Amino acid sequence: MNIIFKKVKKIFSQEVFYIIIIIIPLFFQDSWIELIKKIFESWNGTTINQDITSIIVKTISMIILYGCVVKFNSKREFFNGDVYGDIPICFYYMAKILGYKKISLIRKPYDIQFKVLRRDLFEIVEDNIEKDENVNVEIDKSNFKYSNNMRECNLIIADTYSINKNQIPENKRSLDAIWIKREKSVIATRVYSPKLINAVSESAALIQKTGAKINLFLTTNTKNTERIIKDVFMKGDRSIYNIEIFLQESDKNRCFKDKGIKV
Repeated sequence: MNIIFKKVKKIFSQEVFYIIIIIIPLFFQDSWIELIKKIFESWNGTTINQDITSIIVKTISMIILYGCVVKFNSKREFFNGDVYGDIPICFYYMAKILGYKKISLIRKPYDIQFKVLRRDLFEIVEDNIEKDENVNVEIDKSNFKYSNNMRECNLIIADTYSINKNQIPENKRSLDAIWIKREKSVIATRVYSPKLINAVSESAALIQKTGAKINLFLTTNTKNTERIIKDVFMKGDRSIYNIEIFLQESDKNRCFKDKGIKV
């Protein structure tokens, strides 16, 4: 309940509050409109319809307030802090409309990261992750049998955390699969690995040639995820990839959910 409250509070403070500010003119009292009407008539020397005056005053006021909100939010980061950003994508679109230009991928679920990056909604606030060009990356294709009529294939990418077969949904375990594993780095637990990105690119291309849907299972850090999305799945004709991403449960076993999310 506390987590839900924090999310609602964050959405209210970063979106609902500003929407309320913008629509305040809709509730201007008739006496205020009449006063403005009289002031304009005395200045212009002509009679103005009350309803037309109301529409003009409210519209101009809302435009001015909207401009102020957009300017205020232009240097702010949307959904920052320690609250996990697993909220509907519509709230991210609303944030864009309200002038937010920056977002961090930290504490955002993978499906949201995909959608935000593929639609170029925000400027990404860089995570402080060191680069390791020498860390080894293993690719296991022993369960991948090339076929032109393959319907779906698992692409399993173990980066920051390992992934074992028991974490994969039972109804997906028997599918063809390519496993990619980054070994531990001597630099840090979380590193940016160009070798990992290249391995994903190579493996995704192999699966794409079969025409299969890609079931994506990830434990990648934000930097590697960003590069995988931009350098692999957004490269060239992005429509060639049919991707369903599977998120992990929040319990201690960290099993992947049975149902994926199309991205």
